[in-house]
Amino acid sequence: VPLSAKDAARQTVLHAGARSGHPKLLRYLMSSWTKAGDEGKIHIYPQGSIKGGRYDWQDRWFRTPVHWAVLNGNVEALAILLEGGCSPNPCRPKASVVIKKTSAAVESPMEICERIHGDTEKGVAIRKLLEDGMESESS
Repeated sequence: VPLSAKDAARQTVLHAGARSGHPKLLRYLMSSWTKAGDEGKIHIYPQGSIKGGRYDWQDRWFRTPVHWAVLNGNVEALAILLEGGCSPNPCRPKASVVIKKTSAAVESPMEICERIHGDTEKGVAIRKLLEDGMESESS
């Protein structure tokens, strides 16, 4: 099964790794994903493209692995994803596309953090990682 295989919800192994919060697994998957992309075995978008970076694949709810790490409160997984080049603020689809594809709210990772984790210790840690990532992306 190729790394870029998607399940019925259009999620890749990176989505699963981000949800699970297992740092060793996530590092292994990202390393394997990078290697496969560099060897031309899977199609990856160049960093900073309109589709996001090489790891910013969206599922049927337009969520990337970063969204799932935030949603599940996996601070260490989020740090690994951001260090690896994932966008802290992935691009959003057009509203006309969202209406046709899902009834779920399309939120940024920061909006998910605020809604789910608020000012808890975990929320503060996630917010800091996202803010630092957005600052790095803009410079």
